[in-house]
Amino acid sequence: MRTAYRECARRGLVAYFTGCVCEIAFMILADLNGRHHTGRAARALGVDIPWPPGLALSAVVYRVLSRSRERVAEGGSEGEPAEVMA
Repeated sequence: MRTAYRECARRGLVAYFTGCVCEIAFMILADLNGRHHTGRAARALGVDIPWPPGLALSAVVYRVLSRSRERVAEGGSEGEPAEVMA
């Protein structure tokens, strides 16, 4: 069964994981048993700031994915209300 909530959840998860992957480039992880990670952007900037770019990218991805949903809902003419999937 397709519902509006399932589509929202799918868009949200895609946006969330895209933001998480983006954050890797901005991370500086501490030395743990001889293993550490410093992302390229973090190395270039010299700071550990993963969440602002991750949040910004997640917002953009979610908005882009939501726009495709809005276009489907706007299928009727301007005066008609958009149909809601049940």
